[in-house]
Amino acid sequence: MSAHLSRQRKKLYITDLKSENALLRRKEQILLSIPDLIVVFDASGTMSFVSRSVSRFLKCALRDMERSSFWEWLSDNSVRKVKSAFMDALAVKRTGREDSTPLWGGRSMMVELLVHHHDPQHQQQEEVKAKSALMVSLKGVVHFAGELPECVCSIRHKEGGT
Repeated sequence: MSAHLSRQRKKLYITDLKSENALLRRKEQILLSIPDLIVVFDASGTMSFVSRSVSRFLKCALRDMERSSFWEWLSDNSVRKVKSAFMDALAVKRTGREDSTPLWGGRSMMVELLVHHHDPQHQQQEEVKAKSALMVSLKGVVHFAGELPECVCSIRHKEGGT
């Protein structure tokens, strides 16, 4: 009798896991396909999530962007501004129920996003790259629910910017 109950519980557990995995895959597909430019990075700049729209906008493969540093995509001055805002958000006192803090007091910040242009004639030479800067606005929150705080940001292109 107990072996029978154990098998039933195991089947129920497996069914629940399959349903949960299907739901997570669906949510991942939604996140990856949203038209907004979304990046998630930690205090070191390592990106753990990049929406497909970001990789299309920057003309870079998604797999090459994930786990790379967000700092590589910003001008030096913009890196300093974003790092400072991240540290300021970490210092904000939160109540026990809050798991996020807005960056820059919930306002957008203008930053220079670097677009890397590869010269097709020099594909073998990694150092032969041209970069151009686009002014974009960055708005986000620092999220504290995981092991390490992460910054979740949306990027908006400033029309007519350089």
